[in-house]
Amino acid sequence: MSPTFNHIRYSYSSRGYPYGSPVLESFHVNPKKEEFYQHHYQDLEETHRAQFSYIESFYNSDRIHSSIDYIIPNEKEKLVA
Repeated sequence: MSPTFNHIRYSYSSRGYPYGSPVLESFHVNPKKEEFYQHHYQDLEETHRAQFSYIESFYNSDRIHSSIDYIIPNEKEKLVA
C-alpha cells in the first residue's frame, strides 16, 4: 500500500526504474542538463535563485514540451483555462 499524506497517495516506482514516471524523470533531467551542470554556484541561495529563474523564466515561458503537443506550458495553461 502506498503511503498517504493529507489524502494524497504517493506512488513510487522501483529504484533504478525511470519508466514509472517518464514525465517527472524528464522534468528532473532537463534542468540538470540545460542549466545546473553548466554553471558553478557559490552557495545554496544562488542555486535556489537559479532554479526558480530557470523554471519560471525559461522552462514554463520559452521551452516547448513534447508531452503537451510541442507548446509552451504557459500557453497550454491559457488554452485549458
